[in-house]
Order: sequence, then C-alpha cells, then structure tokens
Amino acid sequence: MHWHQACMRNWTQFNILGPGPFWIGFNVFQTRRLPS
Repeated sequence: MHWHQACMRNWTQFNILGPGPFWIGFNVFQTRRLPS
C-alpha cells in the first residue's frame, strides 16, 4: 500500500465522522488552556 492510499483512507474516515468531534475536542483543549 502506498502512503497516499493510507492518507486517502484516513481522509475518508475523517469525512465519515465529520469535523464535529475534532472541533469539539479542539475547543475543549483551547478552553482548558485559557485562564478562567
């Protein structure tokens, strides 16, 4: 398997899951970094 095939498979998986879980995790990470 070539590297671009693995990359496309990961990209397809990301598209199936949608950007929602990624952005939620990213926002939680940013919120924890900021001083309350």
